[in-house]
Amino acid sequence: MIDDVASKVLMGTDFAQENKILLELENSKEYGCKTYKCDQLYYLLGLTNELMGEKQAAVDVYLQLWENYPDSPYTIMARSKLKATP
Repeated sequence: MIDDVASKVLMGTDFAQENKILLELENSKEYGCKTYKCDQLYYLLGLTNELMGEKQAAVDVYLQLWENYPDSPYTIMARSKLKATP
């Protein structure tokens, strides 16, 4: 399921729809982040927010990803999107 969302996001489909699916997956009993490692899900959620112009929501999700999965390759990609502020 998550790979389908990733493919659709990379193809430039309806980001709002994919964002909604990701939020549902995050909280679902079948996939929920309490059961599975959600580093890819959080990266895609941040990315869809970013692509929809929801910059603060994207930053919040990227920071959550960084906090929960500091060693993930998705965190490296998310960190590269965050700017340091003085």
